Amino acid sequence: MGGAGYAYSHLQSQGRRYLSWRDLTAELGYVRWPVQVVSVIKSRDKFARILADTIPRGTPNPPAVDYRHREALLIALGPRSSSGYRLKIVHIMRRGRRILVVLREVTPRLGGPQRAGLVFPYRLLTIPLTDTSVRFHLLHRL
Repeated sequence: MGGAGYAYSHLQSQGRRYLSWRDLTAELGYVRWPVQVVSVIKSRDKFARILADTIPRGTPNPPAVDYRHREALLIALGPRSSSGYRLKIVHIMRRGRRILVVLREVTPRLGGPQRAGLVFPYRLLTIPLTDTSVRFHLLHRL
């Protein structure tokens, strides 16, 4: 499986607890997401349907996830115009009865090393299986 993400499960404050997560983006590989996709995925079948519906030609195979113990979170921004765009995970935390996923879209800087051309920033993460709702919050561009 993929490398471990930031793990802050020992930190707690005011009913908030940071969750550990794993980044599987590299395992899915380069994907040309034609639209924005945000989804909580609790089965391989659902993930396969999302991929087939969104990417009908050259549909990639979903990476292995132990859905008995974990759930996948997919956040794809859709096409962007240069290699300077990235999607950064700020943190994932349990807040009350919700899981909050906070992300930031990093945009290119003038004069930076980016190249023109379509890119498709996305992140595929897994978190421990939960029965609480998951909310996504995309912070302003940086």
